[in-house]
Amino acid sequence: MVLESIVRLREKGLSTFDASLQGAQQVWGALLASTAITVAIFLPVIFMREVEGQLFSDLAITITIAVVVSLGNFALALVVLFLLLAVLFRSLKDSFLVVLAMPLAMVGGVVAIRLLNLVTFQPVDLLTMISFVILLSLVVNNAIFLVHQTRSAEREGVSRHHAVEQAHYNVVEYNIYALNTKQYGAIRAGPS
Repeated sequence: MVLESIVRLREKGLSTFDASLQGAQQVWGALLASTAITVAIFLPVIFMREVEGQLFSDLAITITIAVVVSLGNFALALVVLFLLLAVLFRSLKDSFLVVLAMPLAMVGGVVAIRLLNLVTFQPVDLLTMISFVILLSLVVNNAIFLVHQTRSAEREGVSRHHAVEQAHYNVVEYNIYALNTKQYGAIRAGPS
């Protein structure tokens, strides 16, 4: 993906250095997401006890090992994400807060499934794994939005407490708008 992006930018006339820099910046999110999705989807299959686990556990083990072997790439992607956010926010602390939201969201999701299993059984199936990926994307987007909104308000002279309060209100409002848009899209794409 990176090479294709660089070649496309070189064909537009950019220098090799500029094309490499912009090409990597354009696709780093997709690379990080594809690595995270692969691990998030296949790792839980190893722990399935039903028929799915018996059928797919060997494949899941193979793919998970392959991805874990390339974990250096994932770690590098997290470092790049951290550094890009540090440049964006001009703060190491703020970028750390955003990156920290990902593992916390994963732990929260696993704890929620464990608690749900005390009441009723929730298998770790494909739908659950897709939900984890959606959870991660929402958490990261919300974390970036919260930090940006808070810092913007603080630069305008608002106290930190009120800036965080206002940012949370804005995130809730944003998520309501996004949910309404998705529901409208689902209604329009429904059966005709």
